[in-house]
Amino acid sequence: IDREKIVSMLSIHDANATGLTGSTELDLNTGEVSPWFALVKGSGVSVKFGTNAGGSYGHGSKATLGVSQLRSVFYLTTFEENGELATRFQGKSILQSMQDGSSQTQGTGFYGIEQSVAPIIGNEIPSWSTKLRREAVIAGTGTSIFIPFPDLHASRDLWIEIEIAVMANFYY
Repeated sequence: IDREKIVSMLSIHDANATGLTGSTELDLNTGEVSPWFALVKGSGVSVKFGTNAGGSYGHGSKATLGVSQLRSVFYLTTFEENGELATRFQGKSILQSMQDGSSQTQGTGFYGIEQSVAPIIGNEIPSWSTKLRREAVIAGTGTSIFIPFPDLHASRDLWIEIEIAVMANFYY
């Protein structure tokens, strides 16, 4: 193993979930937002399937970016579409926006298909992501979130703090 090529990665996986379905872009005609768009590209957007769905205002999508020292995250999702499994992969970075003269710089960047900023599909998906998901989860539908260079050493009681934060924000 070449130690210079190792990237610390916090991986979060779910299994037997629906995955991030729907359009990868906002439908400008209807304003309809898909689960994929809400998590990967939306800002303050929440999509719910039923009254028992967790979450609140869509702000949780930024939580993983805050854990990454690079302020970057990668998403891999597998879902059922027309009776077959479909898989998507995309990365997102949110950097500090700045005022540059009379214009504002763009602070969000995506890792995906360059021309359309679309997710990567099929055999073009990076093999490391599918390998990590396969090692952690039985195949099937669901989503994996990969956080490069996670800043997990700030607290000795990190997992206790995470449990408290989750309960405080999502316990009804």
